[in-house]
Amino acid sequence: MDYTNCVLKGRKYEYRIGKPLSDGTGGEGTVYSVHGARGYVAKLFHDHILSFPNYKADFLKRKLECMLRLNIKTGHRGKLRIAWPVEILYDGTRMVGYLMPRVNSSHRIYDVWRTGSQDKVFRGRYNWRKSVRVARSMAEIVAYLHENNVIIGDLNQKNFMVDRSGDVIFVDTDSYDITDPDTGKRFPCKVGLAEVLAPEMQTAGNLEYTRSRFTRESDCFSLAIQIFRLL
Repeated sequence: MDYTNCVLKGRKYEYRIGKPLSDGTGGEGTVYSVHGARGYVAKLFHDHILSFPNYKADFLKRKLECMLRLNIKTGHRGKLRIAWPVEILYDGTRMVGYLMPRVNSSHRIYDVWRTGSQDKVFRGRYNWRKSVRVARSMAEIVAYLHENNVIIGDLNQKNFMVDRSGDVIFVDTDSYDITDPDTGKRFPCKVGLAEVLAPEMQTAGNLEYTRSRFTRESDCFSLAIQIFRLL
């Protein structure tokens, strides 16, 4: 479904949806601009995600509600660092997606460890110190999320944007491994890129299985691979 010009409801406000972003379509949803909500975009799930099987839409809704209750700060040192959901969006009574901060950078972390694109990220001013800054920035946010009992799980290089100063912005946060602090209900991460998975996740089989559980340690293993690539 194309949500362009649709009016969706949040908890307090209504939002008129704009056009899809040029690079905003993924496996589960499409990212749209939002009229009158400067600095925010809407990620709206594809119909097949919300319609079948039915439990998935309910799972996503309950997970998003839990994420909002965690009150994760989207900024760090005055800059956006985590594209965390800030509002759940409804089409009537049907949950269809969420509102999140807009990331203005178009560069991903692999642009920093690929020789041909480093100067494009930093406008011709790349040096090794820039890679160190990116690595430190990434580690800081992983540590912050761990301190707030959030496990990332899928530390896929496509899920980290980098601005021209070398600060990292974490995106696709709705896949994170979240535990409700009030009920203990866990909303597991069920996706991962094989080349950066920790050994215990490599041998666990399908990531949908209950025994495939991401941890702080598996996050740190994947983080170490990203830092190795950077440095």
